Amino acid sequence: MKIKRFQNLLWFLSLIFKLMIFVAIGMIVLLIYDLIFGPIDGMIFSTINSGFISFSKTNGNIDNQERIAAEIVTIIIALLNIYIYNKASKLFNGLSGGETPFNPHFSGKIRTFGYLYIAQSLLIKPLYSIILSVLIPNGYKVVIGFGEGLLIGLILLIASAVLDYGTELQYISDETV
Repeated sequence: MKIKRFQNLLWFLSLIFKLMIFVAIGMIVLLIYDLIFGPIDGMIFSTINSGFISFSKTNGNIDNQERIAAEIVTIIIALLNIYIYNKASKLFNGLSGGETPFNPHFSGKIRTFGYLYIAQSLLIKPLYSIILSVLIPNGYKVVIGFGEGLLIGLILLIASAVLDYGTELQYISDETV
């Protein structure tokens, strides 16, 4: 009975990730509309300011340029998140169907998610700085820092190592029997 409840929970998580894909697509559509036709009154889209360690230095007038750069980077983040959400949805859907997490293929997927989150955390702020520095006439903005994606990525890497260890233990147990 507990296994069936666990599989139902995994199926529900798969569904949540599918819904998050549609939310991210909707955000991309709004951002592209905002970039083409100008800002939508009262709406600001930016994920660049999230994070727990950050440093920022600005030179030049950046009001509109900062908005555009933040929206471009947010589109890039949303596209990466769509990829991650799609893979996570498939992963949880497979587990809900009875696939075992104790195999090298599964732990490799978890490891890939970890690397994606780490890369996203470390590369987004420098990318934002580069885009904004190109947009600011005679000015620059330098943003150095990383967000919670770094910790999420490290936790996922540890989880994949635990799954690899569980796979080894299962293999040793199967050989012993």
